[in-house]
Amino acid sequence: MLLKMIKKILAVMLVAGAAQSAGAFSLLGPLDGAFQTTALGYSQGGDIGGPMNLGEEYRWNTPVLTYAFDESFLNYFGTEGVVAVERAIQILNDLPAADSVTNGPAGDPNLYANGTPFPTSSRLLNFQAQQLGLLDMRSITLTLLLEEMGLADPERWTWCLRNRLVVNNVVVNYLVIQRNFDPVNWQPSRHVNGVLYGYNVFDNGTVADAVERVVDPLATRFTSVAGSFFGFGEFYHGLTRDDMGGLRYLYRYNNFNRETLRTGVTAPTNSNPWDIIGITNSFPTPAVSLGIRPGLQKITFQPAAIDSLIGTVVPYTNRYTDVYITNSAVKQQAVQYIASAPDILFTADDLGVFGNGAPVVSQRSATASWQNNDAINGSQNLAGPGVIAGTVTTLPTAARIVITYNKVGPSFLVFPSTGLLTDDAHSPQYLWGAWDGIDDTPVVFPNSLSVQQLEQLLLGR
Repeated sequence: MLLKMIKKILAVMLVAGAAQSAGAFSLLGPLDGAFQTTALGYSQGGDIGGPMNLGEEYRWNTPVLTYAFDESFLNYFGTEGVVAVERAIQILNDLPAADSVTNGPAGDPNLYANGTPFPTSSRLLNFQAQQLGLLDMRSITLTLLLEEMGLADPERWTWCLRNRLVVNNVVVNYLVIQRNFDPVNWQPSRHVNGVLYGYNVFDNGTVADAVERVVDPLATRFTSVAGSFFGFGEFYHGLTRDDMGGLRYLYRYNNFNRETLRTGVTAPTNSNPWDIIGITNSFPTPAVSLGIRPGLQKITFQPAAIDSLIGTVVPYTNRYTDVYITNSAVKQQAVQYIASAPDILFTADDLGVFGNGAPVVSQRSATASWQNNDAINGSQNLAGPGVIAGTVTTLPTAARIVITYNKVGPSFLVFPSTGLLTDDAHSPQYLWGAWDGIDDTPVVFPNSLSVQQLEQLLLGR
């Protein structure tokens, strides 16, 4: 866990004459067992995957994902918690289609939507929330959902290790690779949103890694929303250029991969519309599952209705048009799947502590089941490409992906090194909060705790 928290870089100068990269995104997929091991800095505490190379990406191939909140979430966070999560979801739902995002003119590294550039930083600070030690639920949810859509932390994976060679119990060399890619030209990049990173190799004999560090000491260390670090009171008001660049790469139309339809997707059960658009038959034909498919352009999140008496999802039929290529021709077919469980379930629980004793912030099940389609795409040695399908859990409210927020409540770390094992020396840990602007009075969770009560608690009154 310590390695995951400190992993950030020393710079190596760009080769003379090479094009300057201005930013980067990283792609998430299942750990590549060939080298993505704990000993080389992967699979650290809480990781659900590892960084993928171009062409090994994982994405959803159904256009609508459903979500729901279980009883544990509603009891602890209440309606204000639902609002905070749905504000994160609204940011994603409001994103433009991937192909409507355009590059800037020559020499302009920005990405544009409707003539407006995406910012290289969307991080702001609410000072009252900072003083209260609050983490913004909307912002953390946004980061978690980007991960579940196929993006990894670019500040962490600008540099990583491919190999650590040991001969006669002596380290001979380290093979360092890049897993960050420029949002405009897709070349390996040493920048994230304009911030240049280099690396130092960290090796304690058990775990080694290429640990990133910012070259310019005055630069903002973390900018991407897909990254996993921000402090008390900080919040995102939207995605950055590099976040959008990663989604554009994944879901653009011209990202063709051979894929099968998600389990449960079928031709419509009635004969109208016909499953093959533009063809009139007297009976529906089965849906074509295996085919070369383009990116979906965007993913839309939709709430699932839950029967509050028995805690199960009210089945919902999602119909859409599937596009695939066969015999060099673009085909379309009407398909449907019945959502009997939400794709994403938001819950609350006591998640325990990190190695240093501080409370865990959140937990999520893997963006899995990862379905590696490397073999059907012409190889048998790569970690992808693939699709994100999800595996239905057996919780009281079943779901494909479960995102859980810690509900430990107010907590304090006491450090024996101070010589005082009393509340005079304890250090308050985070609480959940929600706010929209830099001057807003935050909502504090649990929903029964007011800002005034929290201030009294922190001041010991």
